[in-house]
Amino acid sequence: MSKPPVGYVSIRLFAHATEDPEKVLTAAKNLFPQENVEAIQFKRTKLRGHHGNPIIILEAKIRDPEIIRGLLEKLASALSPQDKRHLKQKISLHVDGSNLYLRLDKQAAFLGEIKLSNVDSIRLSLHFKRNWTKRIEEACEKLGITT
Repeated sequence: MSKPPVGYVSIRLFAHATEDPEKVLTAAKNLFPQENVEAIQFKRTKLRGHHGNPIIILEAKIRDPEIIRGLLEKLASALSPQDKRHLKQKISLHVDGSNLYLRLDKQAAFLGEIKLSNVDSIRLSLHFKRNWTKRIEEACEKLGITT
């Protein structure tokens, strides 16, 4: 893959009171190739939930093209054909402007798997470069994220 059409990636997930924040962080890092993991810095924000329960928000913004390329390649190789078809069929629900929004299964990611999920998910935003905004669906197909 030459230069990725994605300018930067935002990742956000929550560690609830019942979860080990380090395991939640491991789930997020498992989305990336091993050689890139140490270069990604997650910001931690501590909050209180509705009932006073502690919540930690883990967030990172990745601009390094090599790390982005690794993420895209891992998504393309790890998403199931069923998830890729679903994403292609529902792509309009995942695109807003120049952004592709994906929600990935946090528990599966901890186990080293990548699959789409809307429940207790890792929120991934792929921010496409300006010249790709009208062609996100085409870009996803070329990258192997959809079929």
